[in-house]
This record gives sequence, C-alpha cells and structure tokens, in this order.
Amino acid sequence: KKSHNRSAQRTWHATRGEQPSVLKPTLPTEEDAAFQYQFTAGYLRAKGFEHYEVSSYALRTGSGCSPWRSRHNQVYWGYDTSWYAVGVGATSFVRDRTLARPKTMVDYIHWVDQEKQSKQKHPPSNLDLLMDVALKRLRTAEGLDLNWVKREFGQEHVASILKGAGLGLELGLATTIETENTHALKLADSRGLLYSNSIISSIFVELEELESNV
Repeated sequence: KKSHNRSAQRTWHATRGEQPSVLKPTLPTEEDAAFQYQFTAGYLRAKGFEHYEVSSYALRTGSGCSPWRSRHNQVYWGYDTSWYAVGVGATSFVRDRTLARPKTMVDYIHWVDQEKQSKQKHPPSNLDLLMDVALKRLRTAEGLDLNWVKREFGQEHVASILKGAGLGLELGLATTIETENTHALKLADSRGLLYSNSIISSIFVELEELESNV
C-alpha cells in the first residue's frame, strides 16, 4: 500500500510539472531521545540483559557479571590498561597518555608531520590521568573506585569528586557503595547514565579547582 501511495504521488507531481519532495529523516528531540534511552535500558533489563556500560548490554547467564561482555571494551574502561590505535580519528592510551588523532585526512597528515618534528613529549599530568579514568569508569556499571583514587591521588581528590557529584547524589542520579572492602561512586541505571555528561563535568570542575589551589 505504501509503495502504491508513493507511486501515485510521483504521478501526481509529474502531471503538475513539479519535483516530488524528498523525505529527510530527522533526529529525535532531546526528550524523545531520553525516553528511548530509558525505555531501551528497562526493556533489556527485563529480558535478562546487563547494562554494563553506558551504551552496552550483555545477556546474563546467572548472578554476577555477564560472561558476554565485550573484551575490547573492558580494556578501554580499565584503570591501568593500555591500547594502541593508528589512523584517522583513532584514539590510543599508552603510558597513561590519551592520544586522539585528527578526524580528517588533511588534518591527520599535518598532525603526523608535527609529531615527527616534535622532539619533546609532554607527559600527562596527574589531573589528566585522574579525569580520564573518572570519565571512563563512571560510564560503567561498577563505577569509579574511590579507594583507588585515594591510594593514587589522595583523600582530597576523593572529596572533590564527591562534591562534584553532589547534585547527582541528592537527586538519586548517583550513589556511593560502601562495604568493608569497597568504596565506589556509581551513576544510576538508567537516569544517572543519561545525565552522565553533566555529572562528570561538575566533577571535573571541582578537580580543576582543587589543582589550581595546590
């Protein structure tokens, strides 16, 4: 029926000497996108899937983590993992340094030439490393291990992270998990993950302010 309707429309336009309009797909509104994200998360949870990363799901086979999690993704979201990447738009993480290549060929060729000429490599700062790990870990089901933050950077950085996440914690978009061996900050599934950019940005502001006062 739809094919017949489209054919009739083209015939009608042809008899009038007009060009038929081209239907262009439109992106959903922010409200529709938020609804779709939360609906998808709820639907897949009901079907037995684990929402283990902000946009990744894996079928559970029992209690605990799903054995079907992406191995590639687990490397990306780790604390002390490294990976190599080459080519236009690729991002690597080696020796605690994130390196993002330009996304166009012209810019990439220019970037390669600059890298060849540059003899001094600037090591990442502690703040860069912490922010990079926080960005990745807060997009996972396990969240950010605050004991790791305390051990590697100090208690004052833990306090800044919790301060930055304050509004999220107050609104129930984030939560802290505290047990005998665990102290973690997690974003709620799925509303917390939906607002992850805003919460993580607030955390970054507090960390940068802490560093500026040191």
